[in-house]
Amino acid sequence: MLERGQHGHGAVEDLLRALNGALRVVQLYPRGHRSVAAGLARAENALSTLLRNRSRIEIGILEDELIFEDRAIYQASQFAGFLIQVLKGHGVDRLTFLPGCHEKDLGELIDVLQQPPDVVSDMGGVHKVMRTRGVKTLVLERLMVSLLKPKERHGLIPPGLPGAKALPHSLIVQAKAGLDEVADSVASKKPIMIGPAKAYVYELTQALVEGESPLLSLAMLESHQDRWLKQLVKVSTLAVAFARRMGFDQKSMESMGTASFLHDIGLLSSGEDRAAVLKDEEGFRQHPVEGMRLLLSGKDVDKLSVVVAFEHHMGHDLSGFPKVVGKKRVHPVAELVGLAASFVDLVSPSEGREALRSDKAILELSKGMGQKFDDRLFACFVAMTGVFAPGILVQLNDGRIGLISAVNPLHALRPTVKLIMGSDGRELKKSVNIDLSKISSELMIMESVDAEVAGLDPDMLGRLRGNG
Repeated sequence: MLERGQHGHGAVEDLLRALNGALRVVQLYPRGHRSVAAGLARAENALSTLLRNRSRIEIGILEDELIFEDRAIYQASQFAGFLIQVLKGHGVDRLTFLPGCHEKDLGELIDVLQQPPDVVSDMGGVHKVMRTRGVKTLVLERLMVSLLKPKERHGLIPPGLPGAKALPHSLIVQAKAGLDEVADSVASKKPIMIGPAKAYVYELTQALVEGESPLLSLAMLESHQDRWLKQLVKVSTLAVAFARRMGFDQKSMESMGTASFLHDIGLLSSGEDRAAVLKDEEGFRQHPVEGMRLLLSGKDVDKLSVVVAFEHHMGHDLSGFPKVVGKKRVHPVAELVGLAASFVDLVSPSEGREALRSDKAILELSKGMGQKFDDRLFACFVAMTGVFAPGILVQLNDGRIGLISAVNPLHALRPTVKLIMGSDGRELKKSVNIDLSKISSELMIMESVDAEVAGLDPDMLGRLRGNG
């Protein structure tokens, strides 16, 4: 096995990590944002190193492996899995970098790749779109033959996180049609029509792949959509994914999906701009009641949609709003939608606040466990997202770093962690397993971390992940 850095493999890893990170970040921030620019600058530096002694850099995709100079890049799916899936989604099997490729060209690549594959395909494909943008230092193509025959592979790369299947662009169009129909009904003071919204939800239940992390699908949701529409799609996607994970039947999944998609319909009732309603505390606290009223006036509206619109801000301990005398508990689907909506709010940028990373959003929401959110519901939600799944690298609040080796279904944020680095930043001579659910609550996970940032050897980390 080649050591990191030999024959340029270290630099190509740096390039792929940077592109993978930039592609993820651009889902949340515009291309000119400093976080995106930083990733592109790192990619340019790595590429410059690689091109010093080469006339071109070719990276091929063979199934879920990346091939560079006739060798498989060890554990590429661990640090470039998102990039691999997006390239494959666009029908790209080989990526060639030529001298003169700089940050601007890499930015165009990221910008094109984050567009829906069917939209790019209608414009002639990734390579043609890049050419129309004046980029000639990047060649993206489909291979006619594999770079390596199966018997010549240098070991299989252990599987990484599940591949991302982008939400189809047609699905987003349906969601917009559903929301527009509801908004038009409210504006004209007619009984609301939710047929198009139900059609969207049905297609959503068919689009999500069983066993696939919904966060990966959501990460590929195109960034140019209306913010509110995008949030409603994300909340309904999480609700449907949760229903599927819980083994609900098709009818129940559709019912939960429709209820979650329409949960904030009350924000339309005043006829004012939604942004104005959100800034008006009294008006905002009234929107659950208005949502219930609007849905009760509609046609073919499920009772669950009415309940969720009314209760999604109440909270598990009923400390939220609206207040109802004598009420003893919140409907569990309303509580789930409230949790999903809170998560989406935190991972989405808003005026005056940058988006939180998924793991940081989960940790922030965990402060409401047992009060705003039921413990078991929260644990199931975290397990579904895969934010703290086995194999994830995390840092504890005492500075030590380890891999999650086993999850605790009752304590989502207190899994078993295999410690591999001490608080002094040095690798431990022998890894140690600790079950956070069985020790003092003062020791906890602070965040997930990147192996490169932590200074961990990729080969060692791969062996540890392979050993469980």
